[in-house]
Amino acid sequence: TEVSLSELLSLDKVMTVLKEGIGSALSGLSKVASNGFLVLLFLIFLIPGASGTFSTLEKSMSKSNARKFRKALFDIEDSIYNYLKGKTLISAVSASASGLVLVLFGAKYPVLFALLFFFLNFILNNFYNL
Repeated sequence: TEVSLSELLSLDKVMTVLKEGIGSALSGLSKVASNGFLVLLFLIFLIPGASGTFSTLEKSMSKSNARKFRKALFDIEDSIYNYLKGKTLISAVSASASGLVLVLFGAKYPVLFALLFFFLNFILNNFYNL
C-alpha cells in the first residue's frame, strides 16, 4: 500500500487540517482572552480597594450617588467572594472524593494526589468555565 505524495498533500486534506488547526487555535485564544478579562476585573476591584481609591472617588460624589456607588461595590465584592467560596468548596469536595478513592484502591501518596486534584480542579474549573 504505497501512498503517493499527491494523495498526502491533496488540497481537501490540507484545507481540513488548516480549518481544524485554526479553529482550535481561535478557541484557545478566546478562552485565554476571557480568562485575562476576568483577572483584569478582579484586579480592578482588588488593587484600588486596598489603596483607598474608591473612598477618594466616593468623596467626590454627592451623598446619594456615593451611597449607590458603595452599594454597587459591595454587591460586586460579595458576588466575587461567593463565587470563589463556591469554587473552593466544589474543588475541596472533589479532591476529598478523589483522595478517598485513592485510599480505597491502595494508591501511594493519596494525600499528595488529593491536594494536586484540588489545585488543578480549582484552576482548570475557573479557566475552562469562562
